[in-house]
Amino acid sequence: MKYKLLFLILLITLSSQLSAWGSLGHEVITRLAINELPEEMKYIKENIQYLCDHSVDPDKRKSEDPEERNKHYIDVDYYKEFNVGEMVIDKTELTIIYGEKIVDRMGILPWNTIDVLDNLTAAMKEKNKTDILFYAADLAHYVGDAHQPQHNILNYDGKKTGQRGIHGRYEIDILDSNIAELKANISSIELVYINEPLKFIFDYCTQANSFAGLIELADFHALEFSDGEYNDKYYKIFWFRTKYMTFHQFTNAAEDLASFYYTAWINAGKPNIE
Repeated sequence: MKYKLLFLILLITLSSQLSAWGSLGHEVITRLAINELPEEMKYIKENIQYLCDHSVDPDKRKSEDPEERNKHYIDVDYYKEFNVGEMVIDKTELTIIYGEKIVDRMGILPWNTIDVLDNLTAAMKEKNKTDILFYAADLAHYVGDAHQPQHNILNYDGKKTGQRGIHGRYEIDILDSNIAELKANISSIELVYINEPLKFIFDYCTQANSFAGLIELADFHALEFSDGEYNDKYYKIFWFRTKYMTFHQFTNAAEDLASFYYTAWINAGKPNIE
């Protein structure tokens, strides 16, 4: 019985380490984004609590749907084109170069986000309230995931650098402990209409990827000055070295999510949904 309990705890821990920002983080991003929408998008605004609560649903589906997991990340630094500043963003073209299995294995987050955005637009056009809430919640999750730097790198959990567990230490441990400071330091956001959604997504995935090294260096630094222990001192230093980047990423995630909601509504013909 004891070993079954330990195994269950391990499964829960591993699961949480692969869920970008955790439930608290996704709620913060979703709430801020929806609060900034125009009053005309009242159906989304009136259902803010529902959407915050269900912004973690895609993570819950991972255990039931084997095709769900690779929708949450893209290891852009696997691709030689990305590493020389020439990323191929068309999935068909990338598949021709690398094959479908590789592209799927490296993650399909950008193209999945486009699919969800298109479905949300169609639901708004049809005034299908059930589908609007479903796709709006999913979109919140995937946009949030993409702004977590470790969802855009091969070394997502520190295996290549001897830092196993860094994923959970960053997005769950220090975030949950410092959520009040995070909320207090998210900047104001601005709505924009997104003309080229796929390019827009790859731009923020690339930006997130560029911050991944900062997290790794902060982890090494914090461990050095905490005598090699993951103790309170370690987490204090780790947060100190990553918090300003985290404030930036949360602000951008909320702004980009709000802009996607706004873009879907515009493309649907600005429907009045009551």
